[in-house]
Amino acid sequence: MTAKRSILSLKSAAIALFVALLTAGTLITYAQSQDNNPISGFQECNVQVSIKTGTTDKRRTIKFATFNSMTLAQNVANELKVACADKNDPDGEVEKVTKRHKILWEKSASNGMFSVHALSGFGVVIFDVVSGQAKAFEIKQGKTDYFEQMVAAHQIAEVIVEKNYVFRGVKNEPMPTRDHGPYIVAPIEVELPKGWANSDMRLIVQPIAVECQTEDTVNYLQPFVFEGDMFHKLQDKRMAYDYMANDSLARGYNNPTPWTTLHKDSSFVFKTNVKYVKPDRRKKYKVPYIYTLEDYNHVANVYENPGSCLTYDPFKFLDFSVASAEIPLTPEFKEDAKAMYDEHQQVLDLRFLQGKDILIDDSLNESQRETLVKDLNSYGDKLVQIEVQGGSSPEGSIERNTILANQRADRAIDMLRGRVSGAVRRVRLAPKIYTWDDVVAALEKMGNSEITETVSNTVKNNKPNEVYGILKNLPFFEQYIVPVLQRQRMMTFKYLVQRVHVMDADEAKAEYFRNKQLYMRGEKHFSNGDFYNLFATITDSAEVDDITRLAYKHLTSQPAWRQLPIAPYVANRMAIINNRRGTPDPEILRAFIDTTKYINYVKAISDFDKSIVNREQIVTNQAIAFFLDQQQDSAWFYKGRLMGDVRTKNKADVDKLNKLFTFIFYYETYLSGGALPESVTQETMQRAESYVRNSNVDNSAVINTELHKKLKKKRADVEPLVDNMADDNPRKWYLKGILWCDEAGKEPAVPNATNGFRELTSAEEMDLSRTDPEKYQQYLDELDKYLAEKSKRAKEPNVDNVPYFLAFFQHCFDLDPKLKKYYFNEGNVGEKVRKKYPYRKKDIERYRLKFNIIKAYYDREKAQTKPATNNDSEQNTDKTTIE
Repeated sequence: MTAKRSILSLKSAAIALFVALLTAGTLITYAQSQDNNPISGFQECNVQVSIKTGTTDKRRTIKFATFNSMTLAQNVANELKVACADKNDPDGEVEKVTKRHKILWEKSASNGMFSVHALSGFGVVIFDVVSGQAKAFEIKQGKTDYFEQMVAAHQIAEVIVEKNYVFRGVKNEPMPTRDHGPYIVAPIEVELPKGWANSDMRLIVQPIAVECQTEDTVNYLQPFVFEGDMFHKLQDKRMAYDYMANDSLARGYNNPTPWTTLHKDSSFVFKTNVKYVKPDRRKKYKVPYIYTLEDYNHVANVYENPGSCLTYDPFKFLDFSVASAEIPLTPEFKEDAKAMYDEHQQVLDLRFLQGKDILIDDSLNESQRETLVKDLNSYGDKLVQIEVQGGSSPEGSIERNTILANQRADRAIDMLRGRVSGAVRRVRLAPKIYTWDDVVAALEKMGNSEITETVSNTVKNNKPNEVYGILKNLPFFEQYIVPVLQRQRMMTFKYLVQRVHVMDADEAKAEYFRNKQLYMRGEKHFSNGDFYNLFATITDSAEVDDITRLAYKHLTSQPAWRQLPIAPYVANRMAIINNRRGTPDPEILRAFIDTTKYINYVKAISDFDKSIVNREQIVTNQAIAFFLDQQQDSAWFYKGRLMGDVRTKNKADVDKLNKLFTFIFYYETYLSGGALPESVTQETMQRAESYVRNSNVDNSAVINTELHKKLKKKRADVEPLVDNMADDNPRKWYLKGILWCDEAGKEPAVPNATNGFRELTSAEEMDLSRTDPEKYQQYLDELDKYLAEKSKRAKEPNVDNVPYFLAFFQHCFDLDPKLKKYYFNEGNVGEKVRKKYPYRKKDIERYRLKFNIIKAYYDREKAQTKPATNNDSEQNTDKTTIE
């Protein structure tokens, strides 16, 4: 069921919702044949009932009864459905059906199995009191195997309680969820002040899953039910002293404790977390909840918490590269370097008769033709391919221009016949067809705005086939427009030439640095062996990353590239780069992994060639890629394979990965004092925490900032760690935004930039001019700059009321616009702060100005307070904290 509801409409329907919460999944019956019929004509059937909710099958005790006709059984099943749908007293209605038909209910075993003896034509009703679902099926002659499916109208989503109830402070406001990728963990907190609840009352808390974008109700989650002693005793009596089997809300009732039982003389507070598996992990969901207090006869109060679409993801900025595993560059990845191909290009202004594909027979065309032929023949048999691309200016129709450009390219190819070796492959490329907008763009580059505007208006206000006739009558047509049209008709020749020389490692290194941009643009190419030599000789990390991208692009353009010797090495490096950038792609390494084989498995490709699959470094980085891609099950699977296989050689790398995963999965539970798995001891958590915190400066700053509230740390405690991050790192400013958001409106005033300049009084000026004329002249120069800056600031918008946190976030977005997507769901910036200080597009320039003022002021403060030192590391350490 997907019905769009607002929280207000949910409130109005709350009474009906809680009493009619008889939702469940699919009932499936399956019987195994038996060959003993003790009574003639009767059949014995062993029936097993499973309750299916979504993709999960569960088995529990259900009720069943046998009737002497299928018609009667079907009527009973229908009446039970109607009774369970009653909004006032479903249990009472079910009891009426039972008495009216004198039904003798029997119970199945706890695993849902039971046996019936029945004649052909008898009907059997199965009834699940938990879900309120009933269905009848008929006994057929000679048939002892039954498969029946019953689909419920609604389903209760699977909910996992993450933590036991805690008697704690009251917090009945929207709270962010914890986003784990495939699922969210939503907090629920409810308070009943002293005197609101009695021992003869029941509290029902109903969580609801809602999609954030559409506000559609996706699922009603399992309710939580709390009762007073008197209410529970009477309800147990009403349920024929079998409360757990007969009360439709019993599934939400927990064993009573002093903290979960309603009392008149005490307040009632509980806190818990529910885990909701997302139907679509790409979408955002929230978990609002309604709680109803009722007695035997009526609903006393209905309250609601609207939930929040904001989410916590405290580890989104962790640097996973600390656990990455690089493959050592060994000779197994080497193949001989080869002579590769270089791409050359010439643009010729071959002139044709207007509107025709006939070359004008003049000395200019002949000169260009001879120059091209001479250049092509200079490569001898190393010339491999010639590509020709014609161009067409926008006069006339596109169709006609395309045909003409192709015809002229053919004439240009014919021009080379007999002059260049016939073995050279000649290719005609798709023509470049220019439009009048291209003409306008070309004129704009020439810098004459008046001419550009005139031509632009002509193009906008007329049909394309009318533009040429208008433009040729303009006075500047011959001087400005004709040269542009001529350049658009030029012919482009590209040709591939095989290198004569095979480069050694040093030559490949020198060639890379000499012509790097040509290689990056694809105009020159290295061989697979050249890339091996580059990896072996270049150590600068940024250059190695560029070489990796270049090599990966080159390899993937080749057929069966994954079988090339260097492929595993390059793919592994590419996966590390993507993981580090936060753009994981599990497909990169998938072909180098076979889950049916052990770690470091040697696989025969042919009688002579072998390769290694499941290299431990590749499996490690694939586990990280899956984790970053929010496929935690796969990530844990690969980590488990590494830890459990004795063939894993580098246990240190696997230990780093295990510590990182352990920290991410269990640290929040560890902080809150929750129950950890038996395999995760306190000592294990401490080692994992120590490793991640000390892995690098950025990770320490991320952990302390994202979790500063849970760690009970103030901004002043954490900000020095963030200040140690590089200024060009956008995440630094994102973290500072988090730290300052709770102090919005209470920040210290920051004076605008004055570079420490103070304007002297008249007496001071006169005294300075008399005692130190040189310093006085310096003061006058600085005064002019100060007054100019002051005049400039007077024209700038007022930013006094711009909070620090928005200035920091804006600078982050300026450095990396992709990080803006995190801000709009950031749980560390609460709903109240967002409402009071919304991020507005129209105020972006004000945010930027405020950041510049903050940064300039504290840079000056730091410069003035920092002691002189010759220690470079101290000079480069930024530990300024804004107090």
